[in-house]
Amino acid sequence: MKKTLLSRHILFASLSQKEVDTIRNDIALFNQIKRTVTRRKSVSCASEKEAEKTADKPDLRRKENAELRKKQPKSVHLQLKEAFGTEDHFTNSALRSANAAIRSVKELKQMNLDRAESDVDDITAKIKDKKKRLKALNNMQASLVKRSKAKKAGRRIPAPCSNPIEVYRDGKWYITYFGKTVSVYENDYLFEIRYLRPKIRQLSGAIKALVLCKNRLEHKISLMKEDKDAHICYGRKDFFRKQSTVYENQHDVWLSGFRKRRNKALTISGRQDADGGNFLFHYDPLSHTLSYRSQTGKRTIAIPNVVFPYGQPDVDHAVTVKKPERNAVTWSIEIHGQSFIVKCMIEAVSNKRINDDYSNGCVGVDSNYDCLAVTETDGSGNLLRHLVIPIDVTGKSGSNEQSVSKALDQVFAICRESHKPFAMESLSMKSKPHLYGGKKQNRHISLFSADTITWLAEGKALRNGVACAFVNPAYTSQIGKMKYMRRFGLTIHEAASFVIARRAMGIRTERLPAWMRRDPVVQKKRTAKNAGRNAWRDAYTLTKKITPAERMQGPRPSFA
Repeated sequence: MKKTLLSRHILFASLSQKEVDTIRNDIALFNQIKRTVTRRKSVSCASEKEAEKTADKPDLRRKENAELRKKQPKSVHLQLKEAFGTEDHFTNSALRSANAAIRSVKELKQMNLDRAESDVDDITAKIKDKKKRLKALNNMQASLVKRSKAKKAGRRIPAPCSNPIEVYRDGKWYITYFGKTVSVYENDYLFEIRYLRPKIRQLSGAIKALVLCKNRLEHKISLMKEDKDAHICYGRKDFFRKQSTVYENQHDVWLSGFRKRRNKALTISGRQDADGGNFLFHYDPLSHTLSYRSQTGKRTIAIPNVVFPYGQPDVDHAVTVKKPERNAVTWSIEIHGQSFIVKCMIEAVSNKRINDDYSNGCVGVDSNYDCLAVTETDGSGNLLRHLVIPIDVTGKSGSNEQSVSKALDQVFAICRESHKPFAMESLSMKSKPHLYGGKKQNRHISLFSADTITWLAEGKALRNGVACAFVNPAYTSQIGKMKYMRRFGLTIHEAASFVIARRAMGIRTERLPAWMRRDPVVQKKRTAKNAGRNAWRDAYTLTKKITPAERMQGPRPSFA
């Protein structure tokens, strides 16, 4: 696990003006190399890479291919090194930083593409539901028209179309939601004028808006698939656009601010074989002096008072450890106003013994947007205790993160008390819930930060000396609901965390209950052809229909 530590602010006044200018020039040179690489490599070369993979090329590292090696064009690294007159490690760091930015932009584009395609599927399903609802309301209005005509002609009045929401009983219309009556209309005329026609207009407008949104997304997807390039704007794209709006008549002011944003930091990657983990930086833990070998000034600059308020022992250990245990140490210098900030990126090492023995049980956690469901198991996978730790995520992002951190502290306190490792679901493997289900559901989805919970859990596990296992969350809620929720009196989330704990211990086979295996619908699904598959995968569409409340009450349900 990587750890980034920040130093205190180093004022420009603590250095000479020549040293400050030299560091600034190095930062500008580093970013100039990075932008040069980005311009060359931002265009996608997927077809060229595939051609290189398929082509049968000789190994140029062999001695017999020395002549072929001489005929090859110079690499990008050598071209940059000769063009800018920099050292190997400085050039390589800029090259790696540019490649990382290009990969990041391409991955972000793919994520946006996947998200847009998922949104199209959600909108399509939503349009289908609304059209089905609109068709039912139109049929209901047509039935009311028939009733009105039959009444005027003196014929027998037919019964109107009714459904669970709009209920016709004893000549009155009752509007019910979730089993509760919310409004009553005394006759057909009031029902049609005050409720049915406005509802039809509302649904028709919602369908048109969803269709327009779907068309926009499909057009956006087509543009994203056609554009294979990686577009990067160093210095913020929104500030670049301000040159023609906010700074329309102040181009010099805008250019100065844009250059400051583009030339803000340099990052030199470390090497494991270097003394102190880096060839260009050397840190003295006794005097807290950071020595940096400049590229523009061709001299070594000593930056005094580089102190890390948090993690100073980790930095001292990383730069003084001997070669067998040494790791690469990456250093970064950033400009913040009239001062520098130094960042040190090291491999986090725990001084505590890591408890990774899952044979005596573990503590399982099921993560939700508003709570953490926790269960503890023994060595045989039996339930010892369970609890739900609430999380308040109604505030801003910082307070939400603090709430998650405090909840995880309680979980790791249980791990220390019971001397057992930690297990939770791999949130990266968890499918994204569907949007467009309502304002409340959309807000819950937006508040749930899987990445925040994951990296907080990893960091706290390292500090507490506890192993952290991430298991596949497939069908954990369904298994817990059908097997353990009623037996132990658990909530649906506690039952899922119990399955997660058992899965982390190696108990990966959760058989269907006997009453489910005897059910005719399940037996029909479990044919000889698919008998080797996961049984819960075949029963998923059936178990999903049973709510937790129904599972806790009454006899065992039948799927037939």
